Amino acid sequence: MAAAYPTSCPDHLAWIGIYPLNLSHQTTVEFLRNHGLTVMPGVTSAYHIRTFEVPRTLIDADVHFSEQEMLNEHSYFAFGEEDLRTRIRALGLQIEEFARPFKCDYPI
Repeated sequence: MAAAYPTSCPDHLAWIGIYPLNLSHQTTVEFLRNHGLTVMPGVTSAYHIRTFEVPRTLIDADVHFSEQEMLNEHSYFAFGEEDLRTRIRALGLQIEEFARPFKCDYPI
């Protein structure tokens, strides 16, 4: 799920993406560990929340961009539905504002 997000500059576009994580995969556990996180027993759902901006010119030109071209990129993690809602509210949005990526022109 994704949503448009306020930008730091009028020449940029910004989004928040929510990526569900499969805690049964070892690669997910390693990904979280690489970010300094450990999954606590009893946790059944986890989410990677990414915020980022890109120059509007890249989107207008409909070109692919790389991680290096993302600006103000931040990662957050949530464990469980309520933690997800809390983290999204802390970013200034409500979970109901999120939609499938193609409905909000999420570029990745």
